[in-house]
Amino acid sequence: MTAQASKGLSAWRRTGHVLFWLAWLGLLGATVICGLAPFAYQADLVSNFRWPFFWLGVGLLIVSTLVRRPRWLLLSLVVLTPHAMHVLPYYFPPRWLTSGLEYRAPTDAALPRLSATDRFRLVNLNLLYSNRQHQAVLDWVQEVSPDVLVVHECTDGWFPALVDGLRATHPYHSGDVFPTWTGTRVFSRFPLRMARKLESFRDVPLADSCLAVTLDWGGRSLIVIADHPPSPTNRQRFERRNQRLVDLEQIGVMTSIPWIIAGDFNCSSGSPYFISRPELHDTRWGFGWQPSWPTWAPSFLRVPIDHIFVSSNWRVIDRRLGPMVGSDHLPVLVDLQWSE
Repeated sequence: MTAQASKGLSAWRRTGHVLFWLAWLGLLGATVICGLAPFAYQADLVSNFRWPFFWLGVGLLIVSTLVRRPRWLLLSLVVLTPHAMHVLPYYFPPRWLTSGLEYRAPTDAALPRLSATDRFRLVNLNLLYSNRQHQAVLDWVQEVSPDVLVVHECTDGWFPALVDGLRATHPYHSGDVFPTWTGTRVFSRFPLRMARKLESFRDVPLADSCLAVTLDWGGRSLIVIADHPPSPTNRQRFERRNQRLVDLEQIGVMTSIPWIIAGDFNCSSGSPYFISRPELHDTRWGFGWQPSWPTWAPSFLRVPIDHIFVSSNWRVIDRRLGPMVGSDHLPVLVDLQWSE
């Protein structure tokens, strides 16, 4: 090797070293900030981005392995592990998380094996109040044909548009039983009633604080709870969101009737305030990260803030994101099967 070539190689190595350490220090800083999430809403916002942090750590790990630097490898593991702990369980859920549930790969080819009577399908979507693509939403809803549709930011012209467009397929909606509740709505193929009219739910603390409806499906009663906690854009809203998530945990744990909780939680599983009680089964377990917001960002920078939780009475057969329908959120579709 000539002296000039050797000098060029050394320059590339120095550049590689600098880039590695800049990336490592950046990820270390992000990891420290995520650790401060319980104390500051700004840090909590950063904790939503566990997905890109995870892949940056994987990249550092690969580079460390290729260049055979044991110290680099160890340091890469240090900054990768906190993010991997938030990401990997959604691909390889521990058995204690999935106890009582049955998961399989969400392949479309297998879906037709379930008849409409065996499968309960629910769609959860934040419409975005400024979105005017009513027909795009209606067309997609008609295409996937859910049993229940939960929508948020259903204001202005959205509510009458959905009532009119879904009249033939989903004639029942929460406006009939909660006429003063705006923003979040539930549309259904089946008649809806106030869940708090059920004695077993009326005695649940905080039952009056949520939009909870009950319906009969397959000869059994179930409860659908729809919620949209505040976005944590300041300290006050941050605390209100966190308290609302605690309330939903308590409602889910104390409700004996089979239930489904769906909403735009304005919180991802990267946050320490995310719902973590094992009695509340996250439908993403086994189906991946599935980031749903914001649609205008590259997919690897989106975060999963739209969620569906179920009680242990259900098997999660499929869970997937829908297409762009004019909102800054992607729809979430889940197929459930009753677990005897």
